[in-house]
Amino acid sequence: MLSIHSTSSNRELRISRGQGGYFVVEIVGHRVTALTEVWIDDDAVHLGRFFVDLAANERPWKGTREWQSLEQDLKFSVTCNALGNVTFDIHLSGMPGAPEEWSVRVGLATELGQLPRIGEEAEELLNAKDTL
Repeated sequence: MLSIHSTSSNRELRISRGQGGYFVVEIVGHRVTALTEVWIDDDAVHLGRFFVDLAANERPWKGTREWQSLEQDLKFSVTCNALGNVTFDIHLSGMPGAPEEWSVRVGLATELGQLPRIGEEAEELLNAKDTL
């Protein structure tokens, strides 16, 4: 499981393998709870590379690093300030075009020093076999 804990609140992002090519994405804590399955199988290499590339940053960077799933139901925008404070802007959505379409957008703050662990967890997640 990939887990990113906020350094500012009890908020957490969790990504784990579901069945088939789906990943379970969950955001919990500080007045928000959202859980959905996101099809990532065809784009898993790119998601893994996104987190590994973030982990390779030993110093703060300028600009925004972004990734989104093929169906655009999971999106990340990540920034880092000069002090090494990393902010994930996470957008989750479901049931596009349906009468009950929904979306959740949250921020999650962490630190530059946490990115290597996050990169390792992403690699382990993407190399794991599907759950039964």
